[in-house]
Amino acid sequence: MKKISFNDKWFVTKSGTESVVESFSNNQQEGKVAITLPHDGMISEERCRDTKNGGQTGYYPGGTYYYSKSFYVPSDWKHKKVMIEFEGIQGLSKINVNGNFVASSYNGYINTLIDLNSFLVFDEINTIEVRANNEMEQNSRWYTGSGIYRDVNLYIGSTTNIPVYGVKIKSSVTDDNCGVIDLDLTINNEDFDKKNLDLFVEIFNKEKEVVTCQTYPITINGHSMEKINQKLFVEDPLLWSCETPNLYSLAVSISEDNRILDKTTTKFGIRNLTLDPFNGLKINGEVVKLRGSCLHHDNGIIGAVSLENAERRKLEQLKKAGFNSIRSSHNPMSELALSICDELGILVMDELTDSWNQGKNINDYSNYFCEFWENDLRKMVDKDFNHPSVILYSTGNEIKEAGSAIGAKMNREITNKFHELDPTRYVTNGINGILATGEKFNEIIMDIIKDMESGEDHKNNSETNGEGGSNALNSMQAVLVGDLADAIATHPIMDDMLSEFVDSMDIAGYNYLTGRHEREHELYPHRIVLGTETFPGDIVNLWTIVKNNSHVIGDFTWTGYDYLGEAGVGVFYYDGHANFDPHFPDRTAYIGDIDIIGNRRPISYYREIVYGLRKEPYIAVERVNKYGQESSHTPWMWKDTISSWTWTGYEGKPANVFVLSDADEVELFLNNKSLGRKPVGVLHDYQAEFELLYQPGELKVISYRDGEVAEETEIETANSSKILLIEADKNEMKANGQDLIYAMIKLTDETGRINKWDTANVNIDIEGPCSLAGFGSANPSSEGNYFDKEWETYDGCALVVIRSSSTSGNCKLIIEAEGYESSEFIFTIV
Repeated sequence: MKKISFNDKWFVTKSGTESVVESFSNNQQEGKVAITLPHDGMISEERCRDTKNGGQTGYYPGGTYYYSKSFYVPSDWKHKKVMIEFEGIQGLSKINVNGNFVASSYNGYINTLIDLNSFLVFDEINTIEVRANNEMEQNSRWYTGSGIYRDVNLYIGSTTNIPVYGVKIKSSVTDDNCGVIDLDLTINNEDFDKKNLDLFVEIFNKEKEVVTCQTYPITINGHSMEKINQKLFVEDPLLWSCETPNLYSLAVSISEDNRILDKTTTKFGIRNLTLDPFNGLKINGEVVKLRGSCLHHDNGIIGAVSLENAERRKLEQLKKAGFNSIRSSHNPMSELALSICDELGILVMDELTDSWNQGKNINDYSNYFCEFWENDLRKMVDKDFNHPSVILYSTGNEIKEAGSAIGAKMNREITNKFHELDPTRYVTNGINGILATGEKFNEIIMDIIKDMESGEDHKNNSETNGEGGSNALNSMQAVLVGDLADAIATHPIMDDMLSEFVDSMDIAGYNYLTGRHEREHELYPHRIVLGTETFPGDIVNLWTIVKNNSHVIGDFTWTGYDYLGEAGVGVFYYDGHANFDPHFPDRTAYIGDIDIIGNRRPISYYREIVYGLRKEPYIAVERVNKYGQESSHTPWMWKDTISSWTWTGYEGKPANVFVLSDADEVELFLNNKSLGRKPVGVLHDYQAEFELLYQPGELKVISYRDGEVAEETEIETANSSKILLIEADKNEMKANGQDLIYAMIKLTDETGRINKWDTANVNIDIEGPCSLAGFGSANPSSEGNYFDKEWETYDGCALVVIRSSSTSGNCKLIIEAEGYESSEFIFTIV
């Protein structure tokens, strides 16, 4: 069926109602705003200290949004198949066409596909309405967004057609380098008459050259559906991998008497995937260790709205930072994001859900899981099947039932359904030991901690005075570090309670149970292990385990990219505040290797060095203005450092400098004076610490390998900032209402050096046929709204995101701040 974007010419309002009484008094046209989808209503809401969502959503409240679109339906559609797909609606949704109810959705991460034929009025204007009700707060442990935040697609085809998701492609390559394409195709004939069809299949390479083709005769009876399997072969195929993400296109058409009835094209990759505990994970015969990041679905300061430029920018930045894999946390990934992962060569673990029947919030998806899980899983597999990036399915995250016989039975059922629908991929689960052991957890602790004083220390560390959901859970998990963590992970009670649950899957996925990773092979020689969620600062230990053990196939850190919600988990509080006690106006988690506006933090470069992907040393400076002060700390936090040697007013004050490197030694110079050489590398956790007195100038590092000078790097003190530098990712946008420009604002001196110490209240103005999609900084505790026209910089930066309209024209971004010359950025919409 022909796929058509159905995102333009929608309206949204919050003034709608289904109340019989209110409908007489409310003007449902009031507040209607013309929009192009996708759209996130939550990001426009004023944050509220008293919302029940609390820090879980960054203090964004829920709401109900009424969407509508009127469109002409030509008379010839009467003899066609017409369907509409909503790829994602956040909030309990109800969909009406011409006043008639057609569908509802309870899961914001699963698509809704609707046959429209029975509801359309032909040769007339038709209206589709969607109510997205996200007012039931405490329905998620993180920021979800609200409304129609993913694409809407219209499908039109013949009454004899290839259904949406009716093409499934399995690929492999033989030892003689022949690509084997196993095509499973569904053909639907809604006519009364039998059809004698010609099925034509072509495969194109990325240069759009035909590499193989074949025609097959197909007979299909009236009012029936046929499933067809055919094999095709590609000689010397270009294989898909992280390093070479080669994609092919498979075009399928069905015709009758030389008249094409339907056609569709699907991208896919050719690769071999194998897994065993003795060789690990292999792609095309090469061992691949998963350098993974867990990733929430929001796109920072523009909210949850899923736009190509936003998804691509985030994924490109993660790949550049050294990650080769993503865990979609904790929900099915969008079709758009998966397609980008295919193109970039990023591996994906796609996750079904955050909870089963036992919930983590009063209004979360556990209320609907029992009824809908199988249908949701089927839709998820339909979406994922042809994406070479997807190598793993997760049955869920930190499932409470994991330590019970009922949970093990449920896990077998879900795993078996994944294998039934898709035998080409592997299945795991992100197991949390605290939740899985439940009431037995205290027994484990008492076995480990014998004296009352140690027990009280643990109790105090585990308490939280804040809200439930993420804060209570994460506070408990803070004990899962060091020797205590390993003792908990390997306790016999943990073994007994997890064994049946784990045995039902291909891979044992462990959240914060690092002590089990190596030990598993001794107890269960055929078990394969994956760190499905781990602490960022433990990367040296974690990656050493991954490298030294074939049965441990990788590690997924929490997390590679900062996100909205779970607010304050990683904020360094110097005022005595605790991280898991809700604290307005905290907005972001602040635990990403990359911050909320897309700038890499020092731990990102540290991780890159540990992975063996970076040779150049990196200089991380503990904030000099915080020297000697005690801050809060959780295992999700590393060091409060930035790469800056500009600390105006702190001349002569002590400073801690961390040099990160995999070399043998590093030597630090301040203004060409050596401050000594220190060992570094793996035996020293890839870091050397220097304490010195701050003086402006140049801080330089030289690294040594085998006694010889190898690499060097330096940072310099910036003068007082005078310039508002604009660094935009492009200067031209498409007039489609969905294109974005990312413009980073930096405070620089006259030489172009960024001054991360200075702050400025930056004002912006945008001219032309475009709109502000978001404006903000990486400050995790900032006030204000991302649609405000004034924002204070943080660490010398702020970000403006601009969205195109459907009108072409010239545009201008104007930036001003007191004490700075104004700056302009000219761009075009075409």
